[in-house]
Amino acid sequence: MPPVSDPSPLWTDALRVAALLAAEPYSCGGIVVRAGAGPVRDRWLATLQAGLPQNAPIRRMPTGIADDRLLGGLDLAATLRAGSARLRGSPRRPGASPFA
Repeated sequence: MPPVSDPSPLWTDALRVAALLAAEPYSCGGIVVRAGAGPVRDRWLATLQAGLPQNAPIRRMPTGIADDRLLGGLDLAATLRAGSARLRGSPRRPGASPFA
């Protein structure tokens, strides 16, 4: 993406945060971006992804996602087959990008 001419201090700070996250993507455990849909958010996410390792996933999910949807929950079909409670696993895999 072409650079923004005369960027505001807020945008400069946002770019600095993207650069820091891209430099150490696995040390923070993930991020939450709370921004309305639009070109500013899309540009920032594109800038972040450009700095991440190639093919690093960025997953979008609602900020109010329930714990069982995020971390796994009761797997009804497996529970009925086994006759005892079976839980779904976490969608996050070891070594996966924390940007989910």
